[in-house]
Amino acid sequence: MQTSGNCLGNDSRCSASGHARCNRLSAEGSDCRWESSIFSSGLAGKCLGNDSRCNGKAESGCKALSQEGADCKWRSAFSITGSLKLSVLDVESFIKSPKAQAGVAEGISNVTGIPAEYIDVDLSAEPEKRRLRAQQLAKANALMVTYYAIAVDGAAPSSITSTGEEVAIKLAATNDVKIGQAITTKVEEAMVGPAKLSSQTGPNAATTWV
Repeated sequence: MQTSGNCLGNDSRCSASGHARCNRLSAEGSDCRWESSIFSSGLAGKCLGNDSRCNGKAESGCKALSQEGADCKWRSAFSITGSLKLSVLDVESFIKSPKAQAGVAEGISNVTGIPAEYIDVDLSAEPEKRRLRAQQLAKANALMVTYYAIAVDGAAPSSITSTGEEVAIKLAATNDVKIGQAITTKVEEAMVGPAKLSSQTGPNAATTWV
């Protein structure tokens, strides 16, 4: 779970919150905000690729090589946050399970190619005021909201080859079925048994990179 930053604000819950929970609290109207230094300190990024000239190149040189046709690309620091809804059999038990949380992070990792340690997730029951749609589902099911936050700094290892733009495309709403399947598979592996969850709505992602 990534912790590259702090949740600030006047709400007493802010200080103990990770990136994803901080975003959820903010979305629910709390005075919380996430602040991180990944864009203002350390390396701005890395030049990646199979061409031997990529390694160690600054951004301008990396992009110049790319324009010349070399297999090089610039991966800058980036942050992606978003949320998605899942239908689960037992919301309360699910959101309290560390294995379920780890499984959701691993599922997002599987889709994006970003290691789970760079992904923070927060699981919560769908707020009552927005549960009208849940009434249309099987009575045993209820909606759960998963907030996620991915933060990759410029000094991250070269094994992380995806850029912020590429990850955002993979998390687009058009891929919601694939995302739901990946999360279900990883949750079942983590919990050693059927997770009984399904994607109800696609993800809403916000991306920042430099």
